[in-house]
Amino acid sequence: MSGTKDKLIEKEAEEFFEHIENEDIKKINEILATKDKEIWKYRSEENEDSTILHVSVYKKLYKITELIINYVKENNEAGLNDFINEKNKQGTTAIHFAAFKGNVKIIKLLIENGANIYAETKRHLNIFHYSAQGNKPTSLMYFYLYKYIFGKPKDEKIIELIKAQDSGGSTPLHWAAYSNAEDVLLYLINLHIFPNENERLAFINQRDKQGFTALHLSVTSKSIRIVMKLLQHGANSEIPDKNGNTPLKLAIDKNQKAIADIIRNNQSCELCNMKAPVKQIKKSIKNILGVFISQKIGRAHV
Repeated sequence: MSGTKDKLIEKEAEEFFEHIENEDIKKINEILATKDKEIWKYRSEENEDSTILHVSVYKKLYKITELIINYVKENNEAGLNDFINEKNKQGTTAIHFAAFKGNVKIIKLLIENGANIYAETKRHLNIFHYSAQGNKPTSLMYFYLYKYIFGKPKDEKIIELIKAQDSGGSTPLHWAAYSNAEDVLLYLINLHIFPNENERLAFINQRDKQGFTALHLSVTSKSIRIVMKLLQHGANSEIPDKNGNTPLKLAIDKNQKAIADIIRNNQSCELCNMKAPVKQIKKSIKNILGVFISQKIGRAHV
């Protein structure tokens, strides 16, 4: 009998995933009206054994996500937390996908229903790594503002996550440089989370397990703007990777003349080495971030 039931669940799951793909709220409502579906067991083998929650969050479908969560809450309340924090084969949870997509409404919904914001994937990627990969400053700033800046008490673990390295030694800043995520990169290097300038520079120039700094990775991704931003904020162009390659040598080897010229000229460029005064940023950061989040949340996708 269990084999027959498993086949039934598999068939139901296939149909449900199809309705999510088609964003067919009417069909989903019809299914959920029966109150006898174990939707928390639905998995998609084609999508790394992801749940229906993973998929609806990834597609930024707020209404469908809300319907799914409410159904599980009403029909399997004891299993709600496990469902919200279910991992797929890569160890990715719904909150990771929400961070990647930058949908603040969905992030809030997941947190309100028990999402673990400290969860890591199998490669030790966290919510800030995903925000960087997706170039979504909305999610990065939501976690930073409401869990740290305005948290009562401040959640110090947020700072640990911002600085955390994945299994390859990459921080969110590495991922931002690699992903051409200029918006996230600028927020990361300007957040008021470093007790002094030396620690901020250490973060900017941190090496991963290959010896790559964010500047190395920005050269690899051929991003002239990110190369310039990193240099302006103190990136050291003379740090070698494990093979002895500096960012300049990488640029030359990859025939990236424009980037090579920028790196060569950086040390003699007074404007490139100018830094914004730290005291000014510290004094006004709450006002700046408050304006940012009110604007971004107001425009968040449903």
